[in-house]
Amino acid sequence: MRVVSLSREQSLKDMTGMRVCIFARAVDGHTPGTYRWPFSILVERFAKQGIECLVLTTAREDGVEFETIGPLVTIRYLAGTAPKKTTSAYWRRSAAEFATAHARQPFDVVVGRGDTAYGLLVSMGKRSPVLINHEGSFPPEIMRARLTQRSVDRLLTPLVSLARAVVKRQRQYCLGRSAEVVCLTRALAEAVSSSVWWSTIKTRVIPYGIDTDAYAPSPPCAATAREKLQIPSAMPILLYVGRVNSSKGAEEALKALARLRNGNAHLVYIGAVEPVYAASLEELAESLGVAGRISIVGPVAVDRLAPFYCAADLLLFASLHNEGLPKVIVEAMACGTPAIAYNLPGLSDIINNQIDGCVVQPGDIAELATGIDTFLDDPDMQDKMGRAARDRMVSAFTHQSVDEAWRDLLDEVSKPAP
Repeated sequence: MRVVSLSREQSLKDMTGMRVCIFARAVDGHTPGTYRWPFSILVERFAKQGIECLVLTTAREDGVEFETIGPLVTIRYLAGTAPKKTTSAYWRRSAAEFATAHARQPFDVVVGRGDTAYGLLVSMGKRSPVLINHEGSFPPEIMRARLTQRSVDRLLTPLVSLARAVVKRQRQYCLGRSAEVVCLTRALAEAVSSSVWWSTIKTRVIPYGIDTDAYAPSPPCAATAREKLQIPSAMPILLYVGRVNSSKGAEEALKALARLRNGNAHLVYIGAVEPVYAASLEELAESLGVAGRISIVGPVAVDRLAPFYCAADLLLFASLHNEGLPKVIVEAMACGTPAIAYNLPGLSDIINNQIDGCVVQPGDIAELATGIDTFLDDPDMQDKMGRAARDRMVSAFTHQSVDEAWRDLLDEVSKPAP
């Protein structure tokens, strides 16, 4: 496993003229009616380096088949494929579309996730351009074993991984054919390798990068966000950002709020939420006696999130989902807002416990509430953790350092074999 560690002063390589084809399934965006794919951020950064990208993704439910982002990015939503799923129809269509585009002007590198590039690999065999597979989520059986800490789960995990590889043989095939498997954290790289323990794959750790100028502490922006939320400055804000549902910890966050000694803390939910689920949260808040201390804002555009991070005292991340690298934690910390979270495996690359944030035992709502109270009771801790969180993001998660890591990888894998 190779771990990327870069300084901000490293020189940049010129990638102008390189062509990359990306295979990914489209999913619902955070704003209703929009679509995204796992490589949305990566494509944007590639284009800024002069890299031309073709994205071959699954069909949209509204029938749109073609989209461009600037002069270098083309997205093909492949008609006849199942929305949001990789199926045999997607593998056939994506392989055919790739063959046509590749014959017109060859691609240097292919990037996929999971099984998305399977159709290409089968159809082209050894003639396929070099593949980089990108993994963003923990294998479920390994996440389960780490969360439960039960001996039986640890003992069964290798067998479950083997069975999963049989069922998900297309993913296994893609991993085995990859020149490199890029993972967002060290823990994720170890987990992906463990999930195919009977074979050897080459992993490399490259996290997400963020604009640490756009995501930065700003008292004026914080004050404006509080005005919009109609929350006075004396009332601490606990911020939840992401899809508002049970798997992401929406109810856990609310139950932690109800356990706090601090009766002034206000929980703000930002993210897409189904009306029925929002109503159930409000009912739960009423039953817990905190109905007046929650705000369900709904989705906010990504480029308008920073003021809300700045306004918050603490980011509350109670997810038990198989997260690889929660981007909301990175964004909040860059704004000088520490996070308190369940101790998921991938968080060790982001949070130094009790230094720039806090982690607690997964599923332990009482410990989560105690951690929040301890933080809110200590202004000195708030100040130190906020500054440490900002410093950590600036030192390790800038766009510049991550762009350089990807340039190094693309340069290495695209070189002709000696």
